[in-house]
Parts: sequence; structure tokens; C-alpha cells
Amino acid sequence: MIEIPRACLTADEIAEANLVEVIDHHKIGCLSTDLPISVRIMPVGCTCTIIYSLYKENNVEIPYEIAGLLLSAILSDTLIFKSPTTTEKDKEVALALAKIVNVDYEKYGMEMFKAGTSLDGFSIEEIVNMDFKEFDMSGKRVGIGQVMTLDIDAVLSKKEEFLAYINATEFDMLVLAVTDIINEGSYLIYKGEDKVISEAFSVNATQGVFAEGVVSRKKQLVPKLTDAVKNI
Repeated sequence: MIEIPRACLTADEIAEANLVEVIDHHKIGCLSTDLPISVRIMPVGCTCTIIYSLYKENNVEIPYEIAGLLLSAILSDTLIFKSPTTTEKDKEVALALAKIVNVDYEKYGMEMFKAGTSLDGFSIEEIVNMDFKEFDMSGKRVGIGQVMTLDIDAVLSKKEEFLAYINATEFDMLVLAVTDIINEGSYLIYKGEDKVISEAFSVNATQGVFAEGVVSRKKQLVPKLTDAVKNI
């Protein structure tokens, strides 16, 4: 299993999946197996950094196509090393993979984001739920969606449509972070109290406010919101 889901897996789901190994870079939730399995969890920015290490540890040559996929995943997960989740190991591995596929990782990364972050053709609901996770924060049901795009204006121009959808959900609080990887921050569209957003991100909370430097859900959005909800 790559990337453990936050939600607990049932015994039936694990049995059906025939789980034999876990490779991940997230915190461990609840995971139970009937038999011992191999587990490799490291505090790095991308699971593919760990997969690269496994190739090297087992003296297996990385094929060109696989190297390209691993590099793409690392650049995506670390936002071309701009995310606070990035480690020196991620950078080291990405540079090694870039040599295998003979690309300039920065140029390739930007081209990849341009191609992969277009939201043309997606509905409001699809964009909000594109990369969405649910959390329990001090007894409140909180949802956090994140979308990365180079066309920020196209999203913010539909702010009222996003708000209508978000406010109609059953979440106590829901935040959509529209992440701008060029300016290294996120525009926030949210359901919830302004004071929570202000407290969490040290901003004057208004719909579409820019939270400077906030690009990671795991390292920034979740802990900052968790603390703010707890304190207010």
C-alpha cells in the first residue's frame, strides 16, 4: 500500500486488498493486519523518495520511464521544493532522477504544473473535492480542499459559486485553499468563522484572502486550523 488513507481500513478491506507492505510519508493512523507486514515510513516530502531508496538498497537499476514518474511525483508533492514538507533527501533524489531522464527539473516541473493544473472543464463540486480530506478538530467536522493552479484569476472569479457550494455542505467548517505555487501562498475560500481564519493564518479574514507562505495542507493548513479551532 502506498499512501495510507486517513480513514481506518476495515478488516474486510484489508483482507480483500491482501496487504503485504506499507510505504508512506504520512503519520500513522489506525492500521491493523492479521499477519506481520513490511512497513517503511519516512518523514520526507514524497513517498517516491522512499521508493527510490528501495531501488538503491536492492541494487536495482531504475528504468528511464520509472525515473520520470518518480521525479514527477516528487516535484508535484514538494511543489518543486517550495513546500515546507520538502527535505534534503527529496532534493537529492530528485536531482539524481533528473540526471537519469536528462531534464532540467525546474523547467520540467513548471511545464508539468502548467499542464496538470488547468481547471478547464471541471465543475465547482469537482474542484472542491479534487484533493479533499476530512478532519475532526475539537469535535468539529472540518473539510479541507486544496487545488493548485497557475490560473488563480479563473478560480477567484467564481468565488461566489464556490461559496454557495461550500456553504451548502454539512461541514462545521470547510476551507478551499487555492494554492499559487508562483507566489508561494494560498487564497482561502471558506465556510466558518472569520476569527478562526484570522487566528490561524494571521490575516484579516475575508473571502479569497491570501495566506502568504501557506502551501502545505499537512504541515500548515491542518495544524494551524487545528490550533485556531481549539483556541477559539
